[in-house]
Amino acid sequence: MNIDVFLDFLQIAGKLKNIPRTGWVESGIEKPESVADHSYRTALAAMILSDSLGLDTCKVLRMALMHDLAEVELGDVTPRDKKTNHKESENVAIREIFSDFNTTLKELYWVTWLEYQEKKTLEAVLVHDADKIEMIIQTSEYQRNSPERELNRFWNVRVSPMGKEIVDKIKERRDMYTEILDIDT
Repeated sequence: MNIDVFLDFLQIAGKLKNIPRTGWVESGIEKPESVADHSYRTALAAMILSDSLGLDTCKVLRMALMHDLAEVELGDVTPRDKKTNHKESENVAIREIFSDFNTTLKELYWVTWLEYQEKKTLEAVLVHDADKIEMIIQTSEYQRNSPERELNRFWNVRVSPMGKEIVDKIKERRDMYTEILDIDT
């Protein structure tokens, strides 16, 4: 392994720590989580779900850790702001980010990236679900701390049948919390 390439990559990836999640900024959340914050909890969720389902957790973690990496180059773009060629832009960014890696690693990360984008395997679907589950959990946390905030657009996400039970449980907990707030006020 080329240590300079490794260290350069970590510097590039570290930029995610300084990119706030755009949806939270647009919603007026003070000091919103960074893309790196989101990616970390997404990876934890994906790991546990993958282990629970007996999937290839190494592959899942690789996807989860890479899933927002293109945002180093493109910024955090909300779904409504994505252009029709967004996937192509992400592909270019991922190729650039890994361009100095040796051929073996470059190919491994490229294949992993395509698998994630195409959502044709259970592992890829699981990572997409973990991404949405993490966002809904974060929505719940922001809503709990600032009940007056309008965050309804974040609750309406699409997940696979695999993730639906978890999303429903998060929404149920939100509803229970809302009922407690209504009683206390």
